[in-house]
Amino acid sequence: MNRRLWLTSLPLLLLSTPALANPNGASEWHHAAQPVQVAANADYGQVASDYLAAHATELGLDDVDLELKTVLPLGRGVRGATVRFEQRHRGLPVIGGQVAVRIGAQGAISAAVVDVTPGLTVATAPVIDEIDAKASASGHFGVLAGAAPAELAVLPDGRGGKLVWRVLMPTNDGGYELDVEATTGSVLVERALGVEALGRVWPISKVVTPQTQDVELVSLDVTAPQVLTGFNGNLQVVNYVSGDIQMNDLVVEQTVGPNSGDDFLYDPPVDATDPTDAFAQVGVFYHLSRGEALYREDLGLDLSGPSWKLTAVANMQSGGSPLDNAFFSPQGLQGAFAAPNLIGIGQGSTFDFAEDSDVFIHEFTHYVSHNAIGYNQGQTYANEYGLHAWGGAIDEGVSDYFACTANGDAVLGEGSLALLGGARDLTDTSKYCHDAVVGEVHADGEIIGSFAWTMREQFGRTIGDQLVWGAMSLLTADSSLGDFATGLRQTAADLVQNGDLQQSDLDAIDAEIQARGLHECDTEVPLHYGEARTSSMVGLDLLAQFFGGSCDQLKGFGINLQSLFHYVVTPNATDTGIRITADVTAAGPGDLNYAIYARAGQHVTFSAGGAIPLPTVQDYDFVADDITGGQGELVIGPDEGFDPNQTYHVVVVHQNCPLSTVALNAEPYDGGMMGAGGGTGAGVGGGPGNNVDDDGPQVVDGGCGCRVTGVTPQSDWAGLGLIALAGLAWSRRRRG
Repeated sequence: MNRRLWLTSLPLLLLSTPALANPNGASEWHHAAQPVQVAANADYGQVASDYLAAHATELGLDDVDLELKTVLPLGRGVRGATVRFEQRHRGLPVIGGQVAVRIGAQGAISAAVVDVTPGLTVATAPVIDEIDAKASASGHFGVLAGAAPAELAVLPDGRGGKLVWRVLMPTNDGGYELDVEATTGSVLVERALGVEALGRVWPISKVVTPQTQDVELVSLDVTAPQVLTGFNGNLQVVNYVSGDIQMNDLVVEQTVGPNSGDDFLYDPPVDATDPTDAFAQVGVFYHLSRGEALYREDLGLDLSGPSWKLTAVANMQSGGSPLDNAFFSPQGLQGAFAAPNLIGIGQGSTFDFAEDSDVFIHEFTHYVSHNAIGYNQGQTYANEYGLHAWGGAIDEGVSDYFACTANGDAVLGEGSLALLGGARDLTDTSKYCHDAVVGEVHADGEIIGSFAWTMREQFGRTIGDQLVWGAMSLLTADSSLGDFATGLRQTAADLVQNGDLQQSDLDAIDAEIQARGLHECDTEVPLHYGEARTSSMVGLDLLAQFFGGSCDQLKGFGINLQSLFHYVVTPNATDTGIRITADVTAAGPGDLNYAIYARAGQHVTFSAGGAIPLPTVQDYDFVADDITGGQGELVIGPDEGFDPNQTYHVVVVHQNCPLSTVALNAEPYDGGMMGAGGGTGAGVGGGPGNNVDDDGPQVVDGGCGCRVTGVTPQSDWAGLGLIALAGLAWSRRRRG
């Protein structure tokens, strides 16, 4: 549906612990103090629209324009739904702006999740047109922009928003989406669209079920001639012929038909690297059909609309060379087999990736979460907290879960990932938040996948699937790993109302959430006095591999990365100051260089943009920078305007080459001497025109290695031209 929601005046109903929606890149949960009853035959979309209108002020939705996106069932036979909305500004989509309303069992509105940006003022008339935006994107990425039209959108920036063109860049690993500023042509943001996995296809996999089995292709459409088309035309399985997606010359064909009467009874190829075998194509069709049945029959999801159309390419190659990859991507496919969704199953260097059905259900879940919910913005998504890959991690975890639950086996990828020593066992509960979080979506997704599997073990498949699906349906682009646990707990509470779970089950779920650390696994986590918080920090070495350069090159461009989490310190009423200490340990050789930023009352913000589109620090109050030793500290005392009634929000920003870990501590500051500390010298400074006095940032002479400022710093790389990075960008064009 596409109904507009106008926030009109309706009688207000009391919310428990009302809070304004967070405009800075985080999901806000609002639980109804008194559930609002809904008639059994009510239009859930209209009911949710009316509810948001009635609570506009409490939810921070005054002057926010929302559009109804979809109504998602909680599960077949379970009353209730999750109703999802997307934010608009003067008719244009607002990137990341989403709202979800849960109508639970017994027809009661029980919660709303709000993730919007109020106060948008940006004009919506572009200075540069679509052609120039595509030219800018093509020059930046080293690949021609796709044939699909670019879309105008609003990128939140904490300053009223920026108007951008969202340009699709087709690549063999699923494509990238670039946000090109519509006034200057600068590339602000780069997001990976493809979601990767490895796999093979037999009844389950060649390893688990090494004997082929004749199965019914129940979703096959009747066509003349008969080909592998199903889902009432929404699925087309084709085979690679020639060309390359990213060069816009891909050629595919759909020629496989029955070889035994009306049946498709092809044997596996003698050569596993056969790029034309029909066996792989039939397997792709069958296992994607199993994925469709899981969501349609078990969870009651309607996948029949045109936005669900899917083309799957078997024996996928890149310019006639093997493609060691399998992916889902919303880059879609143009031409005779046009569809807005694409699943590519690579013909690899040594084996066919169409040999493990775990990957098909895994990829199908990515396809479902994108079309039904849209919370996963990819490994490179950034908001005002900086890089924010939690949506990608959740999507990987739930995709692992649904692949395993469909196949009744807790190990993902025995026939594929196991060959590389990377099969994922969902019974492994050793990873937890936030010490085990590393910033890579597949690795961090293991926390979610194993937590979900524990729910299945405790409550059975039917309830387990409903809990995981219900949690997914409440997520937004800025959701955290902790938000997934909150959504699952909310769904469990709805199932208690439905009589499917008991109160004691909720207690067991709460205990498991705490055991995994998911109760304190949000974008900002509390930093308590005397309790160290340890977090990984991705090194520039790894980023340099991505760009095909070196750590020193990235340092030369002034690129910084941040700690995976932000932290918040709540002082005691009698405190006169706080001391934040950072112990940084490198996992390999290389120099350390980092800074500790803090802000009073709200989080340190980041902005997007630059020659390499990565977020950079934008708003902060205090910094200890240019720290090169293993220990550093930031002290905020009376001379720096410390206020015990404020909360202090902290993040570490670094240029460390190797992967490193940071252990943060907070303690009251009593005016004593500082320890091994941060420098007051050449750190991130204030740029002109950023609300800073002409004299620049104030350097506080208190021995604390602290600079107090209200500036918006500009990193040295923000103004670099694209030519300086042409070699790095071009090296990305062939990666798969």
